[in-house]
Amino acid sequence: MLQVQKFLEDHTQTLKEVRNLEFVRIQQATPAVQIRLATRRKYTELLEAFESSFPKICTAMHFLYWGFIRARIANTYLESSEPAKAYALLKVIFSETKDLVSVQLLADKLQYPERFSDGGQYSKSDLILLDTFAGLFQTVFNLLAASVAPSSDDSKLERKTAETSFHWLQCAKRVHELYVEHNNRFVGPTFWETIAFKDYVHQLGDTPEKAIRETRQTPERLLFEHGYTNTIFLLAQAYQLANEPSHAATCCQLTLSRQLTYAQPFKDLAHLVLSADNNRTKPRAASARRYRDANQAVFGNMRRRFACYISNAVQPFDPIDWANNAASLSNYYESVEESDGYYYSTLECLVSACAIIDGVDVRIPEGVSTARPSGHPKKRLTEQHLRTRANVYRALGQFELNLLQRGGECIKENPKLLNRKPDVAFSDQAKDFGSMFQLSLRSFLRQLVESDLSEACSSSLSADTDNTEDSQSPAPPTSVEVYVDMLATCPTTYESAVPVFRMMSHCFNQAEQYYTISEHCSDAVALGQQRSKAYLLMSGFESSEARQCCMHKRRVDVLETILRPLSRKHYLMLCRQLMFELAEALTTMRDLKQRAYEQVRQAKTESALHYARKANSLAKRALAFYQQLINSYARPNQLCRTLSEDEIRPLMLAHFYSARLHSKLFPATREDRVQNLSKALSQYNYVVSLVEAHLRHNPESTIGQSEEVQIARDMAHLLPPKITRLHRGERLAD
Repeated sequence: MLQVQKFLEDHTQTLKEVRNLEFVRIQQATPAVQIRLATRRKYTELLEAFESSFPKICTAMHFLYWGFIRARIANTYLESSEPAKAYALLKVIFSETKDLVSVQLLADKLQYPERFSDGGQYSKSDLILLDTFAGLFQTVFNLLAASVAPSSDDSKLERKTAETSFHWLQCAKRVHELYVEHNNRFVGPTFWETIAFKDYVHQLGDTPEKAIRETRQTPERLLFEHGYTNTIFLLAQAYQLANEPSHAATCCQLTLSRQLTYAQPFKDLAHLVLSADNNRTKPRAASARRYRDANQAVFGNMRRRFACYISNAVQPFDPIDWANNAASLSNYYESVEESDGYYYSTLECLVSACAIIDGVDVRIPEGVSTARPSGHPKKRLTEQHLRTRANVYRALGQFELNLLQRGGECIKENPKLLNRKPDVAFSDQAKDFGSMFQLSLRSFLRQLVESDLSEACSSSLSADTDNTEDSQSPAPPTSVEVYVDMLATCPTTYESAVPVFRMMSHCFNQAEQYYTISEHCSDAVALGQQRSKAYLLMSGFESSEARQCCMHKRRVDVLETILRPLSRKHYLMLCRQLMFELAEALTTMRDLKQRAYEQVRQAKTESALHYARKANSLAKRALAFYQQLINSYARPNQLCRTLSEDEIRPLMLAHFYSARLHSKLFPATREDRVQNLSKALSQYNYVVSLVEAHLRHNPESTIGQSEEVQIARDMAHLLPPKITRLHRGERLAD
């Protein structure tokens, strides 16, 4: 030990330079080849000096320091995507333990327990050695797992003796389990960081004895738990490559949970390290790629190159990465939970992501929450933070929209569900909501559902029903568990659909704060279309035709607001989509007014005339939007040669539905009816000629087999005799 201490004192300058480089790597997130190469060069100089001073690794302390230096060099090779060189450096570490029999025996038991007759039982001396080497072994095993070539071969993963990434991760997991089982929960083994940053990190936690007395974890224990989090994260990727998504999701969940558990202690530790020695001379270069950068987007695409750039240097908790990963994990749970229709895990992942990205303190006991309202952050947020926040809220809104759609499909299959009384009892999953990541989400969830009621520009349903005598809007449930059940299952009644709609509306409002028409046009339009779709779905849960009409009116308002500022030149396809949706919504409203007219027309009262005029007005507005869509295309003689299969159908449908609307207009006189039917006939004939011309130039097209074209052909034959009879003065049935 004294020899090693003397070596460190003799190489104080090199250690200082290494420490300065590590400080830069921690402070800055921008990858830089210069910093990586400089770090590797300094560690290599240190390793050469160490091996020159100690040609033979003959003591445990020699092995510990020598192993850490090699691990740091291997880490730089991983960062530069040279895993083979990293693997070669790391494998030498275990081959050099032959002169250290006890260390070699411990390493073998950790790697190959099946080779021992006693199953790899650990003696007291083994456990004492583990106290010293647990940090080194964990680091090396994690790095070996990241260095080994990836494999998706299930049989290879099952061979315990194969040196696969899965094998090395099981070794790292063994190290953690053994150490935790036989040591106090506040202390940890030696790490290179506690050697390089010794003067700084022990400002937090001080000695192990003091840490135990004050029930506070030492920096060594924080680093040890951080390393185990890396192990679990890498295991998630290994399981994913082995086509075991359920195990991968479990590891992802545990990774996210542990990141939250150790977020504040690591934040304090990082703050001390980063604020220390601010006046030192820093190298003029940006930092190397950090472990956090490599983690980004892994949960959404785990089948990429199996490489994780491990850096045990102190890293602060990043809510952006955490929220992204939690939202990505929700995609897996949604696909799994679709079979039984209960989406509790999906909901919890997304709500947790929203809470963390908003900086809400949900890790403290219920009732003492210091949560601030969503959308009103205290500090100025970065562009990346704002974009991630919008995406997470958008994902939660889309999830609730999907629930509305699935609920609507259930109602179509079984309309009796609409009259079913709601279940007052809540499920066990609702009681445990928040347990996935050990978060207290009750207050935040209530805010997500109920904040929509007080927003000035709210899209809530209350405005649609305030003037209705028998409003079906129920009083908001007082129990959060009831909310959880409603928000995690497909709604089948109006009462259960309302909280789903309100949360979705609030989430889309939050996303629209970032995705504005002026800066993110395509996303803003997509959000508006999703909101329009939500009103369409909600109308399916409503029994009152008057309130259904109000919901479709909201659809029209939303879509018109989006369409109005759009440039027809630059966003032609989006404009066509919006025109078509607007015409559809107005046609639906016209049909509802016609139904109301049919109910009162026998009385021949003023209300019957009102409904007829209103139906005609809505039909004419729909026709105007269809005409705008038609006018957005080229001249008729150019159409058939230039239009693709995807473009011809909207044009054909615009003419077809225009024909229908003309035939359904309420005529004031016989001449008006003849005129309306003549226009309808002209549109039907155009549909037929358009499709036939398209088929001549594109004989492989299937558009001629569509139902609308067949109807248009039939109507082109049926309407002329009808128009002729009207010209003769015959009275025809409506």
